[in-house]
Amino acid sequence: MSASDNVENFKLTEDVNKPNDVEDVDVDSLIDQFTQAKIDSGPKYIINKPSAFVGENPNVLWRSVAIKVLNEHPQYQMGQGIVHQRTPEWFELRKNRITGSQFANALGFFDKSSIKRLKLKPTKTYHHPERVCIAYNEVLHYIPVESQIIQPEDQSVQQVFMNWGTNHETNALLTYLKEFKDHTVCETSFKIIDDIKLYIEKNCNIEDFQFVKNFDVLRIGASPDGIILENGVERSVLEAKCPTPFVPDGKNEGMFRYLKRKPQDHVPVYYIPQIMAEMMVTGLPMCTYCSWTATCGMSVFEIDFNKEYVNEMLYWCYRYIEHIGEYLKEHSLTDAEVFQGVFENEKRYQTFLDMSLNISASARRICTVEKSVVGNQHSKMFL
Repeated sequence: MSASDNVENFKLTEDVNKPNDVEDVDVDSLIDQFTQAKIDSGPKYIINKPSAFVGENPNVLWRSVAIKVLNEHPQYQMGQGIVHQRTPEWFELRKNRITGSQFANALGFFDKSSIKRLKLKPTKTYHHPERVCIAYNEVLHYIPVESQIIQPEDQSVQQVFMNWGTNHETNALLTYLKEFKDHTVCETSFKIIDDIKLYIEKNCNIEDFQFVKNFDVLRIGASPDGIILENGVERSVLEAKCPTPFVPDGKNEGMFRYLKRKPQDHVPVYYIPQIMAEMMVTGLPMCTYCSWTATCGMSVFEIDFNKEYVNEMLYWCYRYIEHIGEYLKEHSLTDAEVFQGVFENEKRYQTFLDMSLNISASARRICTVEKSVVGNQHSKMFL
């Protein structure tokens, strides 16, 4: 059986980390028996009988597909001579850089005032103990902002979220390839801007950056989940998000519950900086954004590169670095208020946040895939 046959039939030649005590049950049917739909500013479902889907250890490999299936797919091109994602070399490349996934944090999107303006729901899960990378005196520091309010259980929640997303990225790419049979997805490496000053001089309004004393304090990199080719020509970067269906159970401390999720019906505003950074480092004019779920399919959006937005994004990154330089003269690096509301009263910053919202709203929804590619279909949701 070929890899393409595996994809079409939703079967795998290899199940990774499949539990020994596999239950041969129709999980989808079981879920539907206990589920009622309720959409509240996000595609979530509330479970009538939480006890049926509650556990201490979510199976973050539930329905995941082995990477081997993607690598053997005829529409997928493995990168030659590149640094593969999540290898030691890849992590080394990312050192001392603001990466795509860190941009929203570095730009203050999750400060209290920004959360309100961006119409986000306040939640500690947005924060990470090392939530932002900033530079000072040519040395980059990871600042554990708000680490004192992040409890061990919150860290375990974040680990579940991250592991689920990482383990199901393959599913999202295979689902995309199943839907777009005339496209090819090419594996890509971590990409950087070699000379940020030169990039700004060529692509930005240099007058906005007259205050910058040392351009090298801002080092940027990003790694898209792939590059999409059409007729052999690069058309867009590919960014796939796989929101976890496992969330903390409010009634039972230390426990998780299952929520049947639909794919996102829009591109969340906090992903806009990451998407723009990926287009910035690749030079591609468009991003294809995929929101994948294990049981309810996948939505696909397109977003165009916005030169004016990138100008503002870089401007505010340097402003934050300048602020940190002044802040460190009198305060400790671990102060939780280091980023809170720094620029909230500046009209230009408010306009930048509004631009982010407008770009999020302008994303084109090009299709919804009804059935996701999955594996490990009969494994337990909780271990």
